[in-house]
Amino acid sequence: MTFVVTFVYAFNTKEENREFWSSLVEYQAGCHKPWMVLRDFNPVLRMEDRIGGNQVTWVDVVDFHTYIRECELIEFPQLGNHYTWNDKNNDQRIFSKLDWIFINNTWLDIMPTCRVKFLPEGTSDHCPVMVTLEDRRLGMRRQFIYSNVWAQHPQFADLVKAGWEVQLEECQMFKIVSRLKMLQKALKKLNANYFGNIVTEANVERVTLKEVQERLFRDPTNRKLQQEEATLYTNFRQSSYMAEVYLQQKTKLHDLLGTRRNSRVSLFTNIIQNGPLLFIPQQVYLIRPFNGKDVKEAMFSIDSNKSLGPDGYGSGFFKATWSITGEEVTEAILKFFEKGRLLKQLNETIIALIPKIDNPEFASQYRPISCCNIFYKCISKMFCSRLKAVVLHLVAENQAAFVQGSQARGGAMDRITTATRKFEDSSTVRKKEEMEEIPKRTGCSNMRSNGLSHLEGEDLEIV
Repeated sequence: MTFVVTFVYAFNTKEENREFWSSLVEYQAGCHKPWMVLRDFNPVLRMEDRIGGNQVTWVDVVDFHTYIRECELIEFPQLGNHYTWNDKNNDQRIFSKLDWIFINNTWLDIMPTCRVKFLPEGTSDHCPVMVTLEDRRLGMRRQFIYSNVWAQHPQFADLVKAGWEVQLEECQMFKIVSRLKMLQKALKKLNANYFGNIVTEANVERVTLKEVQERLFRDPTNRKLQQEEATLYTNFRQSSYMAEVYLQQKTKLHDLLGTRRNSRVSLFTNIIQNGPLLFIPQQVYLIRPFNGKDVKEAMFSIDSNKSLGPDGYGSGFFKATWSITGEEVTEAILKFFEKGRLLKQLNETIIALIPKIDNPEFASQYRPISCCNIFYKCISKMFCSRLKAVVLHLVAENQAAFVQGSQARGGAMDRITTATRKFEDSSTVRKKEEMEEIPKRTGCSNMRSNGLSHLEGEDLEIV
């Protein structure tokens, strides 16, 4: 990899430095390689970069800022000492940051991970700087990711069963976490031995099958070719299916402060009672204990290709091993509803940013997603399945567009149309007080941004 490093020992006068920076600006215009510029630039960059001596003013830093901008350089973060120079005057010592490291955008885009550290100065007046290039990918432990295709191997069930029979003296949740972690080594070995090249192998078998079939068409009565074609056909169907399962999951992966319990309940009791309340049968339905059937339905309703959580296991693993793992998984999840506590290893989440559009440029063009542990997803599914039956009773009609399967119709639609007319027809509103009152009465600001975007075409009325 080719890159450029420029070592700087700047002049003491502004006039000489202007000529020096002009040469850097000229070089930058034709530099398309990764570029680092470092060492002694003499001026400080910010007001806080000097202790002692004359106070730093804007005049002292403005030229430095201008030159950096013209060279399109970026300050590189540093470790170690902030002040890189001192005058060694024991009575009134001056500390300044005169040594800097800058890089261009190309360096930022393509160079490996880089660390910069300023060390103690020793007998010099300047601190030495150590720049280290390191490819963190080589030192990082690769995250374990369960692959759904592993369940197709005949040894898979026995391997999981052997790992699940390990006796542990822990709570039920911790037993499961420990066993899943111990299984990772065996599953990685299974993957390395049998699934490392499944896509390549499927492509090779496809080409071989095609060649044999072409030969068979030229010699259709050849029994040896018929048998060879039948064997290759069977093998290719199996290998292509496994490659398809693997690629489906891989595609999915790539498209990707505490309070005391019950401390807030009393605060909102009066507010909640002002809205619609559930009838007694609905309340009884909500608090009815969950059972093993609920756990299994929730687990099996989660798509096997959903984004995986921090532990690397998805619902596909538990679906494939339910006869082995189902009993303990069910017990652990039901224990959560009984005790109200979730092991921290099961409550971990990976936060990822997903672009809303192609080639995003701003932070607002990304949306965050939470890749939760499969136990967390299963518990959430169980909560949602209960709440789904009563949510329409609690949510106002004009806010029901976000409820799955519901549409704004009838009276709600009429009220939205009326509110929109009232809001947009300024001739009907002449007083400031009336303008302020409209959003309170109609909630039109919410309806304009949320409600109308969920309406069917036949519901819309030209206003």
